[in-house]
Amino acid sequence: NSECAKTLLSSGITTNNKAFNDKDLMFIYNLKMLTKSDKDKYKEKCDIKEMNEIQILSSFLKFGEKSLLCHPLSETYLHLKWLTVKRFFYVNIFLYISFLMSLTVLTVWTSHLKYHNKTMDTNGFAFFIDQQNDE
Repeated sequence: NSECAKTLLSSGITTNNKAFNDKDLMFIYNLKMLTKSDKDKYKEKCDIKEMNEIQILSSFLKFGEKSLLCHPLSETYLHLKWLTVKRFFYVNIFLYISFLMSLTVLTVWTSHLKYHNKTMDTNGFAFFIDQQNDE
C-alpha cells in the first residue's frame, strides 16, 4: 500500500522541535531505515533474505509507485548515493568511450591496411610493420 509506505518514509523525517517559520528549524533525515545495519548483515550471513536499500527503492518502481521516489527521504538518499558514485560513473563512461574509439580506430586502420595496401600478404599488419622497419 503506497499510503503505508509514505507514512513509513515520513516517520524517518523529524525536526528539532522549532516552529516552522523559525530560521533555526532543522529537518533530520533518518536514512537508517533504507540502509543495512550490522544486525542485518548478520542475518545476511545466516541466509535470511532481506532487501537491501536499492531493492527497496527498485520495488517502488516494480509496484508502480514512482511517487515514492519523490518522497523527501528517498530523494535525499538517492542524492547522497549519487554523490558517492558519480566519480566512478564518469570514469566508467570515459573508459567506455575510450575503448570504443580505440576499437574503431584499430578496425578502420587494419581494414584500410588489408584492402588498400596491394603489397600486403595474408598476415595483416605484421607485414606492414616489417616493411616500415626495412626502410
